[in-house]
Formats: sequence, structure tokens, C-alpha cells
Amino acid sequence: EEFEVSAMEQIAVLLAVAMQQSQTLDRYQEQSKKIQLAVNRDRALSKVIDKIRQSLDIDSIFLTTTQEMRALLNTDRVAIYRLNPDYSGEFVAESISPGWLPLVDRQHQVRRLQESINTCTRMRTLFKENEISTTTVDPYLQTSLASKGSENQSYVVSDIYAKGFNDCYVQVLEQYQCRAYAIVPIYQGQKLWGMLAAYQNDGPREWEDAEVNLLTQIANQLSVALQQVEFLQQLQTQSSQVAEAGAREKQAREYLQ
Repeated sequence: EEFEVSAMEQIAVLLAVAMQQSQTLDRYQEQSKKIQLAVNRDRALSKVIDKIRQSLDIDSIFLTTTQEMRALLNTDRVAIYRLNPDYSGEFVAESISPGWLPLVDRQHQVRRLQESINTCTRMRTLFKENEISTTTVDPYLQTSLASKGSENQSYVVSDIYAKGFNDCYVQVLEQYQCRAYAIVPIYQGQKLWGMLAAYQNDGPREWEDAEVNLLTQIANQLSVALQQVEFLQQLQTQSSQVAEAGAREKQAREYLQ
């Protein structure tokens, strides 16, 4: 009947309004989440910067950085990796979620694993012994980061099994319990000092540009911290040399008198 059709039309209009309101609310909530995330990122960046300004204890700075970044990125591991001239290296700091191996501790428990590994044959020998190698030569880092020599470079992998890596490299990443990662370089002046890396262990992950940009900003601040520490060490060395020279001069004068 006519009143039934009219009632259904009115209900349809109300449903359309309700759906539009729901979609608008969803957009507002999504925008609110993005704004809150941006605020949290700014806070984390400010906290790391403040830590650098307040302390010249590089170990404390590294610890704060990894903890803040892991919580902010909601990832399984954030680590700082120091490179040697031959692109081997070791983890010097990390923050990990419960249930994953602490690579910093493990690499020191097995001392010989810190030897430079230069061939896949050597790598496979270590893997047969079910040991974790945290000192490796990373050819992909060497070609993707170091050779470019730019602080704005990054290396992002959403799934190590879909990237076309050779078996040797995949085995290294498996020993790190890593499935996806985002890596940015840390420089000390013009020299590539190491890496700041975020690891997703429990599955693939599509890293957002904002996340990688945040890692890059933090890595730049770590570069500043390393420069500050190096400068302080130079001043301390010069001060010691001046003091020693003054002591020698005083001793010489006393001898002549």
C-alpha cells in the first residue's frame, strides 16, 4: 500500500543518513589516529634529541633510541649495528619484544661469531652448528647504502622471501629472526659508521614512508651524537697533551734552577 512504500522510503533515507554519518565518523577517527601518531612521533624524536643534548654517554643514547623507536613503530626489534671497514660488524644496542633472541647478548656468548665472515661457504658452516652469526658481510648494504654515500638513503624490505635474495643472505636474516626490515645509515661525519634498523619478525610488513622518514631523522640525530662524542674526545686528548707539555716544562725549569 502507499503508506507502506512511503514508510520504507523514509527508512531508506534514514539509513542513508546513518551510513553517511558512520563514514564521516570513520574518516574523523582515522584522521585522529594519524594526528595522534604524528604527535607521538614528534614526542619520540624530541625525547631522543633531548637525550643527546643532555648526555654524552653514547650507550645511554643508543638504549633510549632503540626503546623509543620499537615502542613507536610497534615492531619486534630495533637495533643499532656498528660497521667495520670491511662491512662486517656487530650489534651494539637493541630493544626487542618478548620471545625473540637478544642478538647483542648472543653474539658475545659465542665469541668466534664476531669474526668477519666473507664467504657463503663459511656462513653455511656456522649454520650447520645451529649458531647465530651477528657479524656478517652484507653485500646488499654495501651496494645499496654505503656506495651511495648519502644520509637520505634507506633500505626497506617488506618480505625477505619475496626480494630475490640469494640463499646465503636469506639464511643470515633467518638467524636474525627477521622477516621484514627498514634500515637507514648512521654517519660519523662523512664516514658510514653503522645502521639503525627496525625488524619485523613475525611476518611481512609494508613499511610506511613516515616510518622510514622517522628512522632517518633519528639516525641523523645519532650522527650528531657521534660527532659530539668524537669532538669531546679530541678536546680531552688535546687537554691531556697540553697538561703533559706543561708538566714537562715545569720539570725542566725546576731542573735548571
